[in-house]
Amino acid sequence: MFQEEFLKLVGPDLPAIEGPFEVDTQHAFRVKGSRRGEAHRGLFDLVLYSPDLFLAIESKIDAGFGPGQLKKYRDELDQSALEYGRNRRLITLTKWLETPPEAHIHRKWSQVQKILSEIKVENENLQSIYSQFADFLQEKGMRPMEIPKVNPQLLASYWNGMQFEKTLQDILEGLREHGEIDFQLRRRAKFEFDPDGTVWLGIYISDDVWAGFGFGSPEKKEWEFSMRVCKSFKGNLQETAVMLPPGLEQHLQRPLAKLDGWTFFNFDQAINSGFDGNVDAIKKWMADTISKVQKIRVVRGLPYSKQRLD
Repeated sequence: MFQEEFLKLVGPDLPAIEGPFEVDTQHAFRVKGSRRGEAHRGLFDLVLYSPDLFLAIESKIDAGFGPGQLKKYRDELDQSALEYGRNRRLITLTKWLETPPEAHIHRKWSQVQKILSEIKVENENLQSIYSQFADFLQEKGMRPMEIPKVNPQLLASYWNGMQFEKTLQDILEGLREHGEIDFQLRRRAKFEFDPDGTVWLGIYISDDVWAGFGFGSPEKKEWEFSMRVCKSFKGNLQETAVMLPPGLEQHLQRPLAKLDGWTFFNFDQAINSGFDGNVDAIKKWMADTISKVQKIRVVRGLPYSKQRLD
């Protein structure tokens, strides 16, 4: 369970806990020396407590702690042994490595993200919450970072990989010089990641057209390398609402991808024997497909068999 893993993360110096914790959020207390009714009060973000232990957790995602904020919380714990018990700790949870001087214990969000991404529970709703929060932290850049130990073979593979990446970027950037492509944006090529682990290096031609290269998911037995041109439409479209120029249908991936009210028409080509190592063939397929994709039109009400742009 998450509680057990979190306690292991917090530290081995905590006393053994029998039974579950009580949990409270925005736990209020009155600052010592203030009179009742005055605005001098504090709020712990989260508290976990049992008869043997009281943990006050203060967390930050992006912003820092306010002036004197942690000192106020530490003073409250230090001066309130009768209220909180003998074993009480102030824990800070941020994305930074440095431990604030007022904190008893400091941990990073990346450590929590690792627990959330690895934990497995039978309750599907709870598992969904864990997974969604882990994904949120990862999107914010708060996941564990690892770097392998350096050796000559690793450096050689990195060098080759960087040269390979540079070639792919040059191909994508070179599309700007193609006369039949309507380049509307000046964005550079960048990496994007699919939930299944597929890595994409691509460039936006316009707000609704993207082109790039994909590296197959590590979960598959064999790596795959392919090209893709994507056209997106606002709304929940069906194939029967779209007119495809000749030559596109054989590359269309089905079922259509749909996300957040958008429909995505993905046109893929594996980089196989006809394209592998052939820069000219890769450039031609990319340019021709983008040019055709930019001619796609939405026409509702026509039979699919008649929807062609000849």
